[in-house]
Amino acid sequence: MYNRKEIKKNARGIVKRGYWLFVMVCFIMAILTSAYAGSVAVANAYDANNETTEAVQNKISYNDNLETLNQLYAKLMSRHQDASELEVDLVIMVFQAVAAVTSTSSSMMTFLRLLNASSNGTAIIIITLLGVGILLSFAYNIFVQGVLLIGEKRVFIESRACPNVSVVRLFMPWRYRVVRRFAWISLKKWIFLTLWSFTIIGGFIKTYEYAQVEYIAAENPSLTAKEVFKLSKKMMRGNKWHLFVLDLTMLGWQILSMLTLGLLGIFYVNPYITAVRTEFYVWRRDSLDEQGKLALCDAQLAAYLGDAPYDDNENSVFVLGAEKRAHRPIHADRKYTVQSLILLFFFFSFVGWAWEVSLHLFKDGVFVNRGTMFGPWLPIYGSGGVLIILTLRRFMKNVPLTFLMAMVVCGTVEYFTSWFLEVTKGIKWWDYSGYFMNLNGRICLEGLLVFGLGGCAFLYFIAPRVDDVIKKIPLNVQTTLCVILCLFFGADTVYSQFHPNTGKGITDYPTKEQIAQSLALKK
Repeated sequence: MYNRKEIKKNARGIVKRGYWLFVMVCFIMAILTSAYAGSVAVANAYDANNETTEAVQNKISYNDNLETLNQLYAKLMSRHQDASELEVDLVIMVFQAVAAVTSTSSSMMTFLRLLNASSNGTAIIIITLLGVGILLSFAYNIFVQGVLLIGEKRVFIESRACPNVSVVRLFMPWRYRVVRRFAWISLKKWIFLTLWSFTIIGGFIKTYEYAQVEYIAAENPSLTAKEVFKLSKKMMRGNKWHLFVLDLTMLGWQILSMLTLGLLGIFYVNPYITAVRTEFYVWRRDSLDEQGKLALCDAQLAAYLGDAPYDDNENSVFVLGAEKRAHRPIHADRKYTVQSLILLFFFFSFVGWAWEVSLHLFKDGVFVNRGTMFGPWLPIYGSGGVLIILTLRRFMKNVPLTFLMAMVVCGTVEYFTSWFLEVTKGIKWWDYSGYFMNLNGRICLEGLLVFGLGGCAFLYFIAPRVDDVIKKIPLNVQTTLCVILCLFFGADTVYSQFHPNTGKGITDYPTKEQIAQSLALKK
């Protein structure tokens, strides 16, 4: 029998038992997906009145996008005076559509700005790049976001019966090769809800009819998409109103989360709401199971403890017959050799350089060699990565503490690097003024959150895997690589000490007075 109070009581008990696990899982979901987006929106907020960087100032507006489109259209028509009427109409339709949906900065507008900077943009190139941008975004939503939503439900379901569930279980779909199956389920749900949304009330009803899809897939990954949707319909038949009212009772918590700028959402509301929905699913599953109407569920879950392996049979979750595979343990808590630390420093320095260069390329459509040096490395990333390894290994068993410590270590490195460069060179290489919770424009909350997640990923997964690769290299070759890289890095350091890398897109941060004048002219 349905009992809303009992469902909420059970949810509170589950959250209490696995509090930090659920906080971490929901926080990761908020960063990587659109789930719980309101909880981290404040970290991305900025105040235009305090902007001191061109990068922050250049938030793309509708008029900016429209101007870019007009410039591209004029350039295209000037190069193709004999363009057919059909081609002209097609280009106009594409431009108008893009202008209508890109009132804020987007990857599509980045492609267009890049083309506008070139001298040979054509209609087919523009449309192709638009298509690529849309496909990449769509692929992420289906193969990453959609799959993670199912992985999240798996964590909450397991936590009801298992005392030692790890946050790593969120990524189990990738480990056990069920990503394509989950992505197909996610795609079908998106298609169904999109089509039903064109009806007056169908979209609302179907949202609740398909509400159990992720839970069913998480608990029964061997089911086909057709079976998952059939079971969800069976579960929700006559119970849509119960779940709708249950969601309404959560509005007060969501309002409190908004009033606390998302902090209450991160530390309680998000885990609690998801736990409540999990309890609702379990209630429906058990009800149908007792009536003999639910033939498939995870028979192994109740007996599963910690990270012990599942029984090798077709009913076991995430062990799917031929899809079962052995996995090398990562062994993140390891000792690193001097050669490994040096090579990891250069590896992470290069990854950081590629990351920042890519961000600038896709934002402004221009390649810029970021950083104070001229080689393909940003030592601030390498230093942060090595420091994390050396200082945080002792905290590895406590993931939340490791996350916070990674924020502290990386934030400290970034702050004092910015201070040192400004004092010694009199130039700013980055400035976060205007961003929410920034400290003297040198660090900000958004960057620290990214550093926390990136630091944990580096410590638990990336560094051990890279170290495994390094160990396969003969020791004398490792030593030779370290010497060569250090020589090039040393030469770059000496040269950039007297001739630092500066210029547009690197150190061109205007003063507040210049920003004020620019904004006044725009008005």
